Amino acid sequence: MAWTHADLLDALRRYEQACIAAGCAQNTVDSYVNYARMFVDWRVGESHTQGAPGPRHPGGHAASIVELSTDVATYRADVRQAGKADRAVETYWVHASQFVRWLDGRFAPCASLRPGRGGRQTAGAGVGSAATARTPRASSRSADLAWAREASIQTAVVAWLAAAGWTIERAADTAAREHGPDIVATKTSRRLAVEAKGYPQATYESGEKAGEPKKWHPAAQARTYFGNAVHTALVMRDGMPGTEVAIALPDQPSNRTLVGQVRASLAELRIRVFLVGPDGSVTEPGRASA
Repeated sequence: MAWTHADLLDALRRYEQACIAAGCAQNTVDSYVNYARMFVDWRVGESHTQGAPGPRHPGGHAASIVELSTDVATYRADVRQAGKADRAVETYWVHASQFVRWLDGRFAPCASLRPGRGGRQTAGAGVGSAATARTPRASSRSADLAWAREASIQTAVVAWLAAAGWTIERAADTAAREHGPDIVATKTSRRLAVEAKGYPQATYESGEKAGEPKKWHPAAQARTYFGNAVHTALVMRDGMPGTEVAIALPDQPSNRTLVGQVRASLAELRIRVFLVGPDGSVTEPGRASA
């Protein structure tokens, strides 16, 4: 789906209602929505941050989620250039990123709220996805790891690379299982191909078994995901001579263990590893910059 400026303004109204329905405190609702609105306004040059004019999108340029994520990275750089303190920059960026992730159901406002703790049960579906009836327990578990889905990992890495000066040439449609590298980016004479993997969810998310626990523990499945990612990276390197290759994984304890066990081998194979946190931040163990 492509989002015009009018679509985003309409989504902001729904976002506010979603925050209220999730049981967020009023000041939290105001923060979520107001910071998201500043990002939306910035996209069309109506910046509320002095010194950060932002890119112009006359007529409300329609953008995909990946393009919006790239805009978030540029927004972060512009806010920093405007002279904001590091903590303020991160606040602007995090709220803009959360709104974009909410658009296609990858962020649930106030997801830590649970019945009996002063808030309503969180509804995890965003405006771009249909809500599915599930038991409260299944919904909570799904929301907890929504950030670790493959599409979320891809989006975070795209934004991170764009912020580091890379030009994104390709961002595959992971939901449609599009063949080829998940991300291809260039920077001066360098070219990078990335294979992104999500973290196995504890319950089935679709079909007749939706909401039911899976037979295999996520940590056990993660080993298979990791092995597949490494194999794909090697295939990309053989098929794309001269291109750097990397795998992107959710920053989960099991993934850190798997990476640590073969760190020297990954280095010898020239496979970079990007670890994505719940807030969308990306780190590369053993490397200072992208």
